[in-house]
Amino acid sequence: MLVACGYELPDERIKQLNAYLDEKKATKIDITNFLGALTYLKELELISEQENESDEYLDAFIGLGGEPNREGTISKEALI
Repeated sequence: MLVACGYELPDERIKQLNAYLDEKKATKIDITNFLGALTYLKELELISEQENESDEYLDAFIGLGGEPNREGTISKEALI
């Protein structure tokens, strides 16, 4: 059903979705559970995107002279 909606889920995401449905005690998927599952998947995607974005910013900070532990400074000249 999710494939028909354009989702191709990795095994880890399927495990998370199954855990979510188990938590909801969903033995059958009605529209409420289906929409809840889609919302849950979107929330997981958003969290993942935010983590990846944060990593990209940290990589840029380090590339401009900052420290991997998020300390240090970079000069404004390095930004321009």
